Amino acid sequence: MLTPDASISRGSSVRFGTIFFTGIVLAGVSFLGVYHSLRAARSDYLYRLNTPESLKSAISLDPDNAAYHALLAENMESSGVDPIPQLVEAIRLSPLDSLAMLRIAIRAESVGDFATAEQYLKRAVAVDNKFTPRSALLNYYFRRDMRPEFWRAVTEAIRTASIEDVDGVFRLAWEMDPNQETLLSHIKPTRANLDGYLGFLLSTRKMEAAATVARRCAEVSDEQDKKLLLSFCERALFTDSESSVAVWNVLVARKLIPYEPLNPRAGAFLTNKTFLVYPTPGGFDWTTPSVDGVYVSQLTDGQGASVHLTGTQPEDCVILQQFIPLAPGRRFRFSYEYSSPEDEKISGLQWEVSNADGMIATSPELVTTAGAKNGQLDFSADGGWAKLILRYKRTAGHVRAEGTVAIRKMTGQLVP
Repeated sequence: MLTPDASISRGSSVRFGTIFFTGIVLAGVSFLGVYHSLRAARSDYLYRLNTPESLKSAISLDPDNAAYHALLAENMESSGVDPIPQLVEAIRLSPLDSLAMLRIAIRAESVGDFATAEQYLKRAVAVDNKFTPRSALLNYYFRRDMRPEFWRAVTEAIRTASIEDVDGVFRLAWEMDPNQETLLSHIKPTRANLDGYLGFLLSTRKMEAAATVARRCAEVSDEQDKKLLLSFCERALFTDSESSVAVWNVLVARKLIPYEPLNPRAGAFLTNKTFLVYPTPGGFDWTTPSVDGVYVSQLTDGQGASVHLTGTQPEDCVILQQFIPLAPGRRFRFSYEYSSPEDEKISGLQWEVSNADGMIATSPELVTTAGAKNGQLDFSADGGWAKLILRYKRTAGHVRAEGTVAIRKMTGQLVP
């Protein structure tokens, strides 16, 4: 029979043994943790040295690190050694490493192993939903002249391309087949796709193709597309005024611009006749060049333009201008009314119509006197467009004009 003291002694021994064993286990765990930390630090140090020897040593310490194998492959390739085994191992360890797959594909194609190249390009596309692998596959099919596969890849590449990238896709597509309808049949007719394609066509001056795309784009456009479509209207006016007017009228019909439709064949060639809407930059609206000493604004009654000359303006300058679409073989008339306050007499203003061939017609000088005066300017242009200009030119023998001129009742029509 144990005495109380003996029981206490035995219990103390058990507890001591347990504590000792636990301490040994914890010490072992701690040692292993330190060991692995030091091993990881060593392998990372060797990895950062970035030499073939250091990378092999890093892999011996941490063979399951895909990044080590990928960087060793890069070093081997630069030294003329086949990197494929290391890249394959990197992919085994990191199955979503699309970059390693692309590197295998490039290497395989360079040695004529086209089956392997296409296999790894497709694998990269399958695991990576970004643009880069799709661009690589697209370029591969282009180089191999694999047309059906190329056009399927175009659709995928456009889907993932950024604004900066998409031009490259369109450029490659045009080199493969410059037929407009071929490309259009392989891109989804979304607003973003049509915008990107139209921007490419304008930047590469493919205006005939741009006309088709601009019309489609205008039908699905919103406020964000207005600037691009107005740019098309201006640029197409010189080569295809009919398409230019058609796109403008779609924007009007969809209320993206606050004007009336244009119809040159019926004499409707003038935009924003009352200057009620402050000019929209681009397209067929008025533009007001920035000229020192000249201020153009809307009349307070919203029925025309107010031109204020401070007397410090240049001796010859453009005040207002507007591109106007015209129907070849027809004669047009621009009519207007102008006036100044009774105590001001302004001279030197004149309306002009010009095109690529030069001056077509000029109005008499606008000299203000008491009361409003009417004027008109008749002209024709076979090129399908012209520019209507209000110019100030100091009258010989006079100082520079100073004062305000109100211009109202601007209209355009066919000459009977």
